[in-house]
Amino acid sequence: MHRVLLVVIAASLGVADGAQAASPGNGVRIGDAKLVPSAVVGLEFSSNPYLAEGGNGESATVPAFNLMVQPAARLDSITTPLELHLSADLTARKFLSSTTTNLDRASDANAMLKANILPKAPVGVMVQDTFFNQNRPSEARFADRSKGRRPFITQLHNDTGAFVSVHPGGALTIDVGGQFVYDNFRTNPGSSFTGQDYLNSRTSYGPGLNVEWAFFPKTALVGGFSYDWYNWDKQVINTVGGAVAEFSDPLLAMPDSRGWRANAGVVGRFTRKLVLNAIVGYGMLTYDTESVTSVADAYSSIGELDVSQGWDASVRGKYGVTAIAQLAYTPRKGHTVSAGYIRDYEDSWFTNFVAYNYAFAKYEGTLSRRFRVSVDGGYRLESYLGHLARQDHVVRATGYFTYQPLEWLEATASVGWRRRAASNLDPSTFAVQSSREYDNIPVSLLFTFRY
Repeated sequence: MHRVLLVVIAASLGVADGAQAASPGNGVRIGDAKLVPSAVVGLEFSSNPYLAEGGNGESATVPAFNLMVQPAARLDSITTPLELHLSADLTARKFLSSTTTNLDRASDANAMLKANILPKAPVGVMVQDTFFNQNRPSEARFADRSKGRRPFITQLHNDTGAFVSVHPGGALTIDVGGQFVYDNFRTNPGSSFTGQDYLNSRTSYGPGLNVEWAFFPKTALVGGFSYDWYNWDKQVINTVGGAVAEFSDPLLAMPDSRGWRANAGVVGRFTRKLVLNAIVGYGMLTYDTESVTSVADAYSSIGELDVSQGWDASVRGKYGVTAIAQLAYTPRKGHTVSAGYIRDYEDSWFTNFVAYNYAFAKYEGTLSRRFRVSVDGGYRLESYLGHLARQDHVVRATGYFTYQPLEWLEATASVGWRRRAASNLDPSTFAVQSSREYDNIPVSLLFTFRY
């Protein structure tokens, strides 16, 4: 919220003291800064907003229309002593049917701050912060619509980093610092044994090192190393109320962990038409199972923590190769084809560890001065390990059609398809115990206004 206030304060100061209004669509000049306020309004449709199983017509789903409003602002200032970038947006959705009113929300928000102090000096400071509050449909079967229960997993996330940037000369940059990340997860109170919406929270922190050597003006060799600690507020989650769908045990183990990762690669433009990013790395997450067993006895009245399932062995030490490969090709002006592949892993909020492989492709084309199209799609394989083992196949495809009649106005129509097919596995043998899948077709017509 403080980032939103900074934008508002900057705008107010500019209006009071020499703000220069440009033509609509080009923003407002405030000294060396440029403020661009905007708003997106429109109509959205979802064929399966509750992400109910069998959303391809094989079972009863609830299609829904909703109105969407998203005010936003961006502030950019580039001077010799300071480069500053701020942005923020807030999204509200109002559903038009009385049977889907529990999907109404006005708290989806994003904010970003990036400041480079003395960016051209031999030693400078870089501060960055990323914030979001996101309400995700929980796929929960326990959201009783007749009682107005919220069918969401709500994640509040804040990632703050500070680095000392050293420029020893030439094209070499060395950043040394650290990050602190906070995540808070809330769920439908009707899905909680306690009747409260709080599910869990996590803090992670640690030092980091990034190195960049720009051997060409727009191409660089990069490398990095980081070490992080992950600490959960609750090492055991009570699932009797159904906070985790299709979970047979009354208790879910959430051990603390620590991990490291290192990577190196090359990023940048190699020819006038070709951009390539290729980074490979290696890392490891080590879970402290003792952090769970030391508190599990307090839940003995609910049930025993079933160590025999093998969750402690499956997350004792997880490691693997990471990779990022992205290629963008522009055969002619206004037309770009890109494709990529990402292999990575992370600590998971609803089980313990998830590794994923993600392949994607995109086409962007400018057909005329005012008409643009883009098509993108991707496939993601997610492998969850821990007390709850699961494998998910996620497929998506979306087409966008944008018409810009005026510099300050855009109209965008989009249609997409989403499918998630999940198989719950035995944590010890990885045999399939149950499976479920859903489809969703989102359609939207949105109008973007910029000043």
